[in-house]
Amino acid sequence: MNSGHAFRGILFIVLLLCNFSARAETCPAVSEIIERQISKLYEWTVEEGTTLDDLLSVNRLFSVRIHDNGRFVSCRYTARKWPVKLDASPEINECHVIQSGGHWKEVDSGQLVCDDKNLFACEFRITCDDD
Repeated sequence: MNSGHAFRGILFIVLLLCNFSARAETCPAVSEIIERQISKLYEWTVEEGTTLDDLLSVNRLFSVRIHDNGRFVSCRYTARKWPVKLDASPEINECHVIQSGGHWKEVDSGQLVCDDKNLFACEFRITCDDD
């Protein structure tokens, strides 16, 4: 690889990381979950025992919380059988989640809880130690 290609590759990665840390997100809309079109910036997990049918039967977002000083965001949905919790943690270990829009309140446990009537107004983003 010549130096011009290497420079462009490095520049692309730097621009991607700058955009990556500034991009605001919300919990996925029901349609995004059903169509499997959720953000790739996060590692998404569900509670043990949650089946794909449970996840695809979500119908309303009812809670958004940032846990453990930004280690992950928890999006809770009503579903056909019982509530489904979809957690998102940054793909990069040195990064964490912070609130970036909407109204959040801190509760006694230290969690940040979305306190907006419209839960999709509570935006969050990834920030990394070098931001």
